[in-house]
Amino acid sequence: MLHVLSDARSKINDEFEKEVKKLNEKYEQKKKPILERRDQILRGELAQFEELLPKFDEYKGKLETFMAGIVKDDKEDSEEEEEKKRKEEKEPRDYTFLKE
Repeated sequence: MLHVLSDARSKINDEFEKEVKKLNEKYEQKKKPILERRDQILRGELAQFEELLPKFDEYKGKLETFMAGIVKDDKEDSEEEEEKKRKEEKEPRDYTFLKE
């Protein structure tokens, strides 16, 4: 009985793999022209891509905004370090363990 169920599951898995393969091939075909154009730009064979510049500028602005939230400049880092040092200097230290 278990063998029959295992065979049924295997058939379903085979069908799934077949459908996944078809779907992968479909999307690879959709990506192919884009990747070919990208390769041409990287090789210097294509220099006409003005229609992409507005989209590039949009993404650049979004990326700069995103990165500004992640990356701090050196001034901010040094200010935070100074504040941390000031806090450490103000906190009294416990040396009672030295009495023993």
